[in-house]
Amino acid sequence: MNLQKQICKSFCDGFRVREVPKGFVITSPFTWLGDEPLVFYASKEASKIRFEDSGASFLYLEDVAGDLTTDTRMETVRQLAKLHEINFDEDTVTFSSQWFDEDQSGQGVIELLSFMNRLQDLEFQSRERAENLFKEDLLDAIRGHFTNGYTVFEKHEISPDKGGYITDIFVAADSGRSAAVYVATAEIKVLEALLAAELIARERLVTVTPIVVYEDFINSSISKKNRQRTMNNDVLNLVDWSGAGRDGTNSKIEAILRRAA
Repeated sequence: MNLQKQICKSFCDGFRVREVPKGFVITSPFTWLGDEPLVFYASKEASKIRFEDSGASFLYLEDVAGDLTTDTRMETVRQLAKLHEINFDEDTVTFSSQWFDEDQSGQGVIELLSFMNRLQDLEFQSRERAENLFKEDLLDAIRGHFTNGYTVFEKHEISPDKGGYITDIFVAADSGRSAAVYVATAEIKVLEALLAAELIARERLVTVTPIVVYEDFINSSISKKNRQRTMNNDVLNLVDWSGAGRDGTNSKIEAILRRAA
């Protein structure tokens, strides 16, 4: 069997088609929002056929990506639909392909699935934007609070001779004490905080205190295992922005620095 046939077989075997009164229900080998298989439908009129989503795709996407009806996001959806030659009915928020002759229907499937997969990117863009906004809010809060007697750095080594250990926010007090603040927006950030805590304990960097700040500890996307590791670590300090708020977060960081002194 040559490669083209193998690819075609693997691809086609992933589809399941079930006939219903209005046409067909098609389960694809792709997932929607990383969860269930992407299911779409086919409507048939005479010898023509078109493909459409369930009508709930837009709503499901909003559940994870937030409001999509803002001018900027709606325009993004419109442009994606236009690029893939997909009809976007804004009144019913449904998507459908053009009408195709049955012997050309495969092109309609490709266009709809390509569009739906691109549409999912809005979730990741939204998540990344939310993570960046939280980091910016935290940095702004810390810079606004730690002024006299402190210097605030972004992306800074936790110790002059430990250049491989970079923290998101570094608060250096004139007293010589400092706080290495890690923003828990991704698993890698939490792991960096844990590694920093291990280094500080091993090298006895007594002037540096590592702190990990969660936007919302309970509802964080960080795995339960790693959240527990940050809670149970004897060196690492944990702050929950959702509970402490802007002022409370600053007060906790300040208290940690004073305690360290």
